[in-house]
Amino acid sequence: MSAEVNKMNEHAQSPDEVQEELVKKKGGCSIIWNWFGFKISDVNQQTVLCRLCRRVVAAKGGNTSNLFNHLKTVHVREYEDCTKMRATDIAQSRAQVNTMNEHAESPDEVQEELVKKKGGSSIIWNWFGFKISDVNQQTVLCRLCRRIVAAKGGNTSNLFNHLKTVHLREYEDCTKMRATDIAQSG
Repeated sequence: MSAEVNKMNEHAQSPDEVQEELVKKKGGCSIIWNWFGFKISDVNQQTVLCRLCRRVVAAKGGNTSNLFNHLKTVHVREYEDCTKMRATDIAQSRAQVNTMNEHAESPDEVQEELVKKKGGSSIIWNWFGFKISDVNQQTVLCRLCRRIVAAKGGNTSNLFNHLKTVHLREYEDCTKMRATDIAQSG
């Protein structure tokens, strides 16, 4: 654990003190946020706190690995509940995507033009989009194979993984373009 987190935990509220309500991460869709949150006064959501023990847990860049590890090592029963809920959530998401793909257009049908994600700045949106009729942009489609790809909460990891596993050449092009963008902006 970093020295900064240790220092924050030293100054954390004692159980006797009145504890400020914790709120979930803005845009956080992971099940883990049921056990972690931020003080309401932490408007930039910089310091993640465990709802159970109020300890500060590092979650740099929104990475939730440390949050799962904290539950696993400190709150074993809650970790077991979390992993069960997570497995159920993943299974339901996969079933939903499979059902949507079964009802997707066949290549012979007329295909509606796809538009990029509103406000989406990632290079990945060159390969994915939404039907024009999907005004709320709920269902992400691959421009190459028209398959539905889950991108819960705007997370693009599944989109990159889809290119990597289904369209390798395009994935390589995408990663080159992404590296160039990062180099130019840095």
